[in-house]
Amino acid sequence: MPISFLYFFLYIIFFNLKISFSYENDKKIDFLTGDFMKCFENKEVALSIFSERKNAAVFEFQQNRPLIPNSIVKILTSFVAFEHLGTDFKFENKLIGYGKIKDGVFYGSLQFIASGDPTFGSERFEGLSCCLSSLIESLKEKGIKEIDGEIKIKSPYLDKTFRPSCWPIEDIANYYGCGIYGFNIHDNLFSIEFAIANKKNKDTKILRVFPEIPSLIIDNKVKSGELDKTDRAVIFPGSSVNQLIIEGTLGRAQSSCQIKGAIPDPEEFFLYHLEKEMLKEGIKFHKNKVAEDKTIAFSISFFSPSLQEIVHQMNQKSINLYAEALLKKVCFEKICDSSFEQSANFLNKFLKAQTGGVFNLYDGSGLSPKNRVTTNSMVKAITAMSSKAYFSNLISTLPSSGGSATKIYKLFPEKEFENNLYAKTGFSSAGESLFGICYNKKGERFFFCAIENHLSFSDRALFYSKLKEALCFFCLS
Repeated sequence: MPISFLYFFLYIIFFNLKISFSYENDKKIDFLTGDFMKCFENKEVALSIFSERKNAAVFEFQQNRPLIPNSIVKILTSFVAFEHLGTDFKFENKLIGYGKIKDGVFYGSLQFIASGDPTFGSERFEGLSCCLSSLIESLKEKGIKEIDGEIKIKSPYLDKTFRPSCWPIEDIANYYGCGIYGFNIHDNLFSIEFAIANKKNKDTKILRVFPEIPSLIIDNKVKSGELDKTDRAVIFPGSSVNQLIIEGTLGRAQSSCQIKGAIPDPEEFFLYHLEKEMLKEGIKFHKNKVAEDKTIAFSISFFSPSLQEIVHQMNQKSINLYAEALLKKVCFEKICDSSFEQSANFLNKFLKAQTGGVFNLYDGSGLSPKNRVTTNSMVKAITAMSSKAYFSNLISTLPSSGGSATKIYKLFPEKEFENNLYAKTGFSSAGESLFGICYNKKGERFFFCAIENHLSFSDRALFYSKLKEALCFFCLS
C-alpha cells in the first residue's frame, strides 16, 4: 500500500472520529442545557463555567440574572485588598504615652491608637490573654509600675455607624453580625454557655459568659427544643447598648451548649480586661483626668498578622468582620473615607473597572440581602484576578476539595474532585452559592460560579447534583 494512501486512510479515520466526538460533545452540551432548563426554568438559579485556555464560557445558564451571592463576595473583597494593600500588609496599632515617667510612675494619658485591625486579641491568632500580656510587658520594659492618669482608645475612623445599615436586625447581635469598629478585640465576639433541660419547652439556664463582659444584661428566653443538638437560638439587641435578648431553642440531646454573640462595646470590654490584667501583674492604676500634654514619653507598635494570613482565615472561616475591616482599610487609605456606603461604592467601581461586569454590592462580606451579582460578572472577576501576580496567593486562601474538614470536601467528596477544586461557599436563608476554580488533569483552569436563591430542600439537592455533572463534563472530562 503506498504511504500516501495510508496517510489518507488514517486521516479519514481521525477526521471521522473527531466529527463523532464533536457530535457527541455537542449532544452532551445540548442535553445539559436542556436538563438545566427542565429542572430550573423560572427558578432563581444561574451557572457560568469559563475555560481559561479557550478564553470563553463553555457552559452558561441564566448567567445574566442578578441573584443574592452571600459569602462568595469575600473573594471580591480579597481581590480589592490584595490589589491595594499587598499580600504582606499588616495593620499597625500603637501604644503611646503622652506625659512623663518618674520613679516608676507614668503621669499622663496612655493611648492605644487603633488602626481598624480586626485580628487584635483574636483566638485565631495570638489570643486575648497574649495581647494583654504583650501590652503589659511593654509597660514593664519602660520601667512603669504605676499609672497616674487615664487610659484611652483612639482611632482614625470617625464612623458613627458600626455596621452596614442593610444588615438584618436578627443578625447584628450575633457573632457573625458584630460591629466593625476602629478598635476591634477578640473578633468582637463572646460565648454564652447554657444548661439545657431534658424535657421539651423548659427554661434554659445561663451557666457562664466568657470572656467576661462588664455590665452585660441578658434577657434569656431560650427554651429546650427538639431531641437533637441543633442551635436555634437568636440574639437580638435590647433597649440599651449592654442589653441583649436571646430567643429560640437549643436541642436537648445535650446537657449544655455554647452560642456566640457580638461584644456590645469593644472599647469598654478591652479597658476592663486591661485594667484587670495590670492589677494582676502588679501595675497600679490611679484613674485621674489629665491636662492635654503632647509630650511623648514612649511609643510602641504592635503589628497584625499579614494580609495573606488574615484573608486565609476570612475565606476559610467566612469571617464577616475581617471582610468589612479590610474593605474599610482600603477605602481609608485610597479615598480617606471608610464609611460603609463609600466602601461599597468603591468596591463596585473597582470591580467594574477591572472586569467590565455589573456588581450591585452593599457590603464586603456578603451578609446584606440587598447584594446582587450575576454569575457572568463573577467569572469575569476571577478571570481578571488570574492575570495578577498575587493570584496564587488568593487561591491558596480558599477551601479545597482536598481537605476533609472543609465544606467543599463535604459537597464534593467524589474521587474525581480530589485536590482539584478550590472554592468559596455562600449560605443564608435566601440560598446558596459556590465560586472558584477547578483544574483538569492537564492543569488547565476553569473558573465557575453557581448561585441559587429560594430553592426548596429537594431542588437544592438537585442543584448540586446537576452542578457536579456539569463540572465533571466541562472541567474534568
